[in-house]
This record gives sequence, structure tokens and C-alpha cells, in this order.
Amino acid sequence: MPPKTKGKGRKAGARKKKKNSSPGVEAEAKHRRVLLEKELLQDHLALQREETRRAKASEDRLKQRLQGLAAELERTRSEGKAVYAEMSRQRRALQEELGSRSKLLEEEVRGLREQLGFSVNMPKGG
Repeated sequence: MPPKTKGKGRKAGARKKKKNSSPGVEAEAKHRRVLLEKELLQDHLALQREETRRAKASEDRLKQRLQGLAAELERTRSEGKAVYAEMSRQRRALQEELGSRSKLLEEEVRGLREQLGFSVNMPKGG
């Protein structure tokens, strides 16, 4: 006895029907395929344009930020130079004041020493 089949196989004599491929049907299919490819490429191009637009906008924002930071850096440098110049001026003024005060004190000390020298050299009770 031959093995039983569950009916999944092909029946004897049954064949696949071939499509009736006419040149018009093939051309229409090719035309549809070309249209789909064209649409796909257009979508891809639109996505690239959008990505380019976003990149350009991002670049512009970064350039503006860089310009702002450069201006801020320049202001900070300028302020630093101004502070340094003012501190240098104050230091020179203090040095001059200290020099003048030192000379005055030296003269005062000299005067006091002379007074002390005269009073030490003066005779007692006289």
C-alpha cells in the first residue's frame, strides 16, 4: 500500500497557469516601478534638503554664538587690561606717597636726633 497523503500535495495533472504576459502589461509594470523609484528618490531628496536646512540653521546659530562669545571675550580682556592699568596706577601712586612719607619721616628723625643730641650735650642745671 502506498503512503497516504494529507491532501497538501499537487493533484496529478495540475499545473501552474502561466501569466499571460503581453508587452503592454510588462511595460505598465515597468512604468509603475519607475514611478515608484522616482517617488522614492524625490522623498529621499526632500529628506536631504530638510536635513541640509536644519544643518544650515544649526551652523548659523553656532556662528552667532561664537560671535557673541568672541565679543564677550574681547570685553573681558578689555576690562582686565583696564583693571591692570588702574592697579598699576594705584601702585605707582602708593609708591610715590610711600617715598614722600619716608623722606618726611627720615627728616623728622634727623631733626629729633639733633634735638636729642643738643639736649644731651647741654650742661645740666644751666
